[in-house]
Amino acid sequence: RSNLGNSGGVSLRVEQNVILGSGGRGMSFEIGQQLTRFEVVSNTCAGNDSAGLELRFIGKTDQSSATFTNNIGYGNREGLRVSGDTTRVQIACNDWFANDSAAVVGVAPSPTDVFVDPRFCDLAQDDVRLMNDSPLVNASGCGLIGARGPGCASTPTLVTLFTAQRDAEGVRVRWQLADPTRLNDVWVERADVASGPWSRVSIER
Repeated sequence: RSNLGNSGGVSLRVEQNVILGSGGRGMSFEIGQQLTRFEVVSNTCAGNDSAGLELRFIGKTDQSSATFTNNIGYGNREGLRVSGDTTRVQIACNDWFANDSAAVVGVAPSPTDVFVDPRFCDLAQDDVRLMNDSPLVNASGCGLIGARGPGCASTPTLVTLFTAQRDAEGVRVRWQLADPTRLNDVWVERADVASGPWSRVSIER
């Protein structure tokens, strides 16, 4: 939480921070008239129990303005909460996804905001880099959204069907490949325990 009301007529930019799993608000700010321009750009706030991003105008604020651009608010109570003179806030090119209560409170979402799964590399391990094919890597008209760029690739599905069913002659195993041309050969191996050793089984096909 930053109290910026006495910053003395300056501009401030808060950029490329990652706030995950806070028991309350992710990033919370209070600004007054002395802070004439305030920018919150390219941050990622996920899994916070209250608003991912929060801004409150305090006192006389007729000279103050704030912008929120290219941020991700994911899985919070709200993505963004603004109170006070909300007419002085502009938002654009943010992603608000899977927030419990609302995407944005106090102001209206921008036409350039998106509401899509950011497709983090591994949120369970606090890795909020984006999958290489995430829609936020190069969002139309916005560019990169979030604090981290691309950092991992999706694993292609190789096997789309696999079943084993006992019948009178033994066990019938069925499988189907997503793209059989990618593999030179396919065979079955068995083991008495999962750790092996595994050995190839001679089967009818």
